[in-house]
Amino acid sequence: MALPQNLIDALTNLSTAMVQDRTAAQTQSTALLNALNMQRLQSQNLVQQLANNAAAPAAATPRVAAAAVESIPCFEGKLMDFSQDFIDFVDRVAVAEGWTDAQRIQVAARRLLKTALDWHIHTGHTHATWADWPGAFTTNFSPRLHVSEWLRLVEERRQKVDESGIEYALDKHKLLRVAPIPLNEEKMVAFLIDGLASWQHVADMTANRPDHVAEFIQRIRALETLGVASRVFPPPVAPLVAPPVAPPAATPGTTTTPPVPDLNATLTAFGNQLVNQLTAQFNKMAIGSRGAGSGGGGGDRGGRSGGDRGGGGWVDPSKRKCYNCGVIGHISRHCPTKTGKDPTGS
Repeated sequence: MALPQNLIDALTNLSTAMVQDRTAAQTQSTALLNALNMQRLQSQNLVQQLANNAAAPAAATPRVAAAAVESIPCFEGKLMDFSQDFIDFVDRVAVAEGWTDAQRIQVAARRLLKTALDWHIHTGHTHATWADWPGAFTTNFSPRLHVSEWLRLVEERRQKVDESGIEYALDKHKLLRVAPIPLNEEKMVAFLIDGLASWQHVADMTANRPDHVAEFIQRIRALETLGVASRVFPPPVAPLVAPPVAPPAATPGTTTTPPVPDLNATLTAFGNQLVNQLTAQFNKMAIGSRGAGSGGGGGDRGGRSGGDRGGGGWVDPSKRKCYNCGVIGHISRHCPTKTGKDPTGS
């Protein structure tokens, strides 16, 4: 009896699957034996390395100095805190002090504060190697700003009244470094010039634009130094000094103690004297202005005509000459011998 084709195919597939399973099992056994051999060799090498290390003197681990740790600035994870600058600073100090990777991580963690310290503790990076720690640190704390927010901060950051040009340039340069789009030196210099407070400095920088930020800092320092050196200050005004008060004369034959000068009385007397002088000068100016503006009004206008003024100045009424009777001592308006008005109105 012939077998159906479906049964034949099923038996063929079963045989093929059994062969494949046997081959996979043999391959797995061979790989396991190879791994065991490798482990045995690694164990032998480790034992040999431990023996060599025991025979050789142990290298001294460098000590972490407190002064070197304090020289590294703290990192809080703020917007203007640059993670790469912090890592570079730690690397420079570590190379100078000869620290190991474990000591670098320890020192870097000691200089973290607030947000950065929370990240270090809660993200499992306490036991990471130094090769992995800086990469994760800079990735997490790289500044991220939207374009509109960054433009607003740049526009608001202008040089203050009492701020030097170097302080302004260094602080704004930090903001330019966190730009959402890369900025070259030329664009950074343009943003720095736009925020200067003095229009003279803006004109000088625009006429001869610096090539980079370092040259901008040197130029603004030179401009500010030149401005202070060439500035002309007005001479100081001497304060008013009170007139000296003469002490009272001592009686012959008696010994008296010189009195203590009364400061209040001295200032009061000086003030009164100054007021009197100003009042007299003001009256003189007022009387002179009245005499100069009278014109040719005749002798009846308070004696301010040419004859009554006595040569252009003010004359006391008791020394004026009457045009009616010729007697000195009064004017024609007040003449006792006048019986009526004459055609001229005297």
